[in-house]
Amino acid sequence: MTPYPPGIRASKIPGAVHPLTARTNRVIGGRAPSDYLERLANSAKVDRDTISKHVSTHLADAGVMAQDDFEAFFAARARALLDQIASATGKAIDDLDLTNAADTEGPEAADDTDDL
Repeated sequence: MTPYPPGIRASKIPGAVHPLTARTNRVIGGRAPSDYLERLANSAKVDRDTISKHVSTHLADAGVMAQDDFEAFFAARARALLDQIASATGKAIDDLDLTNAADTEGPEAADDTDDL
């Protein structure tokens, strides 16, 4: 079972939920969060707490990010986004199994036709 809505590819999700400015993207430069959070703070000339507060406005937890555990980050962020959607729509969202969600590649992940 994929944790994404039908027809949505996992490769499209990060861009939709992680919008970055070109400047931020350059500062991050493919580094792990434990490194780039500090670089962002230095680049913006602010302390780490300010960066953490800013990150939280994107429904992300800088503490989880700093652990460089993408699966934990992805699951926590997905849950936060789903909770926000449920709150905004007034409709409950069934609890999704987000275990290893980052490893899912959308609907094609369950496609085993190449094995035939």
